[in-house]
Amino acid sequence: MIIGARWADLPETSARHNVHVAVSSLRTHLERILPGRGRQLLIRDGLSYVFAPKSESVTDLQKFQRRLAEATQSRHAGDRTTQAEALRAALDLYVDEVLPADGSAEWLLPARDRHRQSAAEASDLLARLELDRGHVAEAVHVAQRSVEIDPWRDASWRTLIEAHRAAGDPASAERAKRQ
Repeated sequence: MIIGARWADLPETSARHNVHVAVSSLRTHLERILPGRGRQLLIRDGLSYVFAPKSESVTDLQKFQRRLAEATQSRHAGDRTTQAEALRAALDLYVDEVLPADGSAEWLLPARDRHRQSAAEASDLLARLELDRGHVAEAVHVAQRSVEIDPWRDASWRTLIEAHRAAGDPASAERAKRQ
C-alpha cells in the first residue's frame, strides 16, 4: 500500500528500497526521542514491519472508557462510593477533545462528540452522587464542570441549579437558571 501510494511510478525494487530507507529514518527518529526503545518499537518481521511488537498501548481515552465502565458496574452493584471514585478518575483523564491536533477532521467529529457527551454525563452523575452524600460544595464544582464540558446538556444545568440551592446560594442558582 505504501509503495502504491508513494512510489507507484518507480520500479518495484527501487520502491521497496525507498520503503526501507523511510522506515530506517523513522526508526532513527524513534531512537532519538525514545533512547533504548526506538528500534524495538518498529521491527522487521519477514517481509513486513511491525509497530510496537509485544507491547500493549493503552490510551487515555481507553482508560477513560474503562473508568466509566467501572462506574456503571459499581452502580449496578449498589456501590456508590466506588462509582463516585471511578467517575472522578474518569474525569481526571478528560482534558479536552479527542485528537485536537487533527483540527476539524470530519471523520473525527462523531468520536469527539461521544467523548464530550460521556464526560458531561459522568460529571453530572458525580455531581448527583455528591449531592446525595451531602458534599454540596463538591457537587457545585462538578456540576459546573459538566456544563462547561457540554453547555447544551439540560440535565447538567438542572443539577447545577439544584446544587447551588442545596449550598444555600439562591443567587447563583438563579444565575445558572438564566444561563
